Amino acid sequence: MTGFNPLDLALLALAAAGAGVINTIVGSGSLVTFPTLLLGVPAVPANMANTVGLAIGNVGGVLGYRRELRGQWRSLAPLIVLTVGVLGLTTADHLQRANAAKNVLQTIAGVVATVVFIIVAPLPWTAIVIIAVASLLGSGPGAMIGRRLPGWLLRTLIIAIGVIAVIALVR
Repeated sequence: MTGFNPLDLALLALAAAGAGVINTIVGSGSLVTFPTLLLGVPAVPANMANTVGLAIGNVGGVLGYRRELRGQWRSLAPLIVLTVGVLGLTTADHLQRANAAKNVLQTIAGVVATVVFIIVAPLPWTAIVIIAVASLLGSGPGAMIGRRLPGWLLRTLIIAIGVIAVIALVR
């Protein structure tokens, strides 16, 4: 189901590791992995592989931010569709706690999508495994970097990545 050569697989692994860092810090790691997947997978299976692989990688972001998640578990359930930007605007919590919550919500949404995708369609498992492992490896350093960023820089990165995502979507 995939048309990757060894170089494409190596690029996918690098992109996924970068996405693990990016997703843990600000989200939008798909901006890196999805175009790379298109080197060897048609768009719809690429979207599914991206979602499933990064959902597994997001677990590392949750683990990396577990200290900031203390006391938040009960309030996370109704917030599944919110992103860190909305959390940052609507909560009095420190931005790092909102980012930790974002990582949990991102993981939950990815797991739900993964279950649906497994049921409804064949998946490109080679690509998924590469994304899952590499993004999981990237999420640890992502949490270490993200937790050290001052609030103003984290907010700036969130805005910049958001603008890049909007431009990529409307192009």
